[in-house]
Amino acid sequence: MCGWLKANLRRDDYAPIAENPPGVRADNIREVIRLSELYLDGTIRFAIAADARALSLAGMLAGATTALAAGGITLLLTRGLSLVTAALALAAFSGSGILIVGLWNAINAVRPMNFNVAGNYLDRWNSPADLGGALAVAHLAQAKIYQEQINENRRFLLQATGHVERAMRALKLMPFVAIAVGVAVYAAGYLLTLCRL
Repeated sequence: MCGWLKANLRRDDYAPIAENPPGVRADNIREVIRLSELYLDGTIRFAIAADARALSLAGMLAGATTALAAGGITLLLTRGLSLVTAALALAAFSGSGILIVGLWNAINAVRPMNFNVAGNYLDRWNSPADLGGALAVAHLAQAKIYQEQINENRRFLLQATGHVERAMRALKLMPFVAIAVGVAVYAAGYLLTLCRL
């Protein structure tokens, strides 16, 4: 859920590994790299699917917010405003307000942010020394870069998931708030009417 993924291809932010790691087999490092690339690819797939869901949620919330606000305005502008129509209008406005909070969170879930992709290229290799050094050192450096990128991708996904959860919470809460506001406005108006009698 990282909204319109912007690939972070910078590799020069990571410190190079200076020596050949003792006891590390080259084929093990290659396997770690292969699995890390699969994991990074998986996080991108999750992010794209989550973006689609959050964007659908945002569209639904925008439509519902607009409909409730328009309904509330229509009720207030009707001829012969009554206690019932005023209570319904305020209930619609409060429901619309709650949905705006949900909409804000759903939009935040799909806002553009950096996201790491698997792979590398010559200009962004870990360090120039990697090109002349032992391949195991270069592979281990790439594996460490992937580990940091995986952690960053997971953090982005969890952050976006939090926004979607808050949007869903607002969606669940909205009917109860709208009903409570409508009933409270009607009850207050009814009591004021009784006091005038």
